[in-house]
Formats: sequence, structure tokens, C-alpha cells
Amino acid sequence: MIPEKNVGQFIVDRLDVTTFRSSLGPRRSSGMRYFSDLGMKPTKVEDKRVEFDSDDWLFQITVLERADKNSDGIEDLVVEIRDQSKKGSYQVASKLLLTRFIESGNLIALAFEP
Repeated sequence: MIPEKNVGQFIVDRLDVTTFRSSLGPRRSSGMRYFSDLGMKPTKVEDKRVEFDSDDWLFQITVLERADKNSDGIEDLVVEIRDQSKKGSYQVASKLLLTRFIESGNLIALAFEP
């Protein structure tokens, strides 16, 4: 249910940012689920990497692996999220398991310990 090509753009378009903790939380209002809802436009979209880079912040998602990591019969993405202030001390890097349960559904983050 995750496309073979253009995975980076798929993440930009379909990742539900409400399903994981990040610096994006305080910027959201009710109903805001996607990067576009937050007015975020990627500065780089590759097949395995997406970046939102500005003068003061970097939010980067890198696909590390594609596999059924939780043995539920559905292919998942293991990604690393880098969420960092360029002018302050906030810097977080974490790995997430992203999945999609139905063809028309969003890409969501699940609890995951690599």
C-alpha cells in the first residue's frame, strides 16, 4: 500500500503528522494533519528523503528500510526524523515505523523500537 516510486512525495502528501510527537505539534490547530495544512513546503523531495529547510529550522525524514517490521502482513517504512532548531538548542532524532492500513488511508506512525 506504499508506492514503489516517489516515496518522498507520498510522505509529503499522506503522512499524518498527528500520529507522532514533534515540534510541529504546537503549530497545529484542530483538523491540521498534513504538512500542507501547516503551510510547509518541502525544499527537497527525493525517493528516500524529504527536507523542510528554513533559516531557523530543519525537519528531515529519511527512509531507512521497507519491510513488514511488525509482522502484520503489511509493508512498513522505517524512517528517521530529524527535527532541529538552527538558532536554539532543540534537536531530536528518532526512528518511526510508518504504515498504511488501507489503500485510501493516510500514512501513520506506530510505536516502534528498532
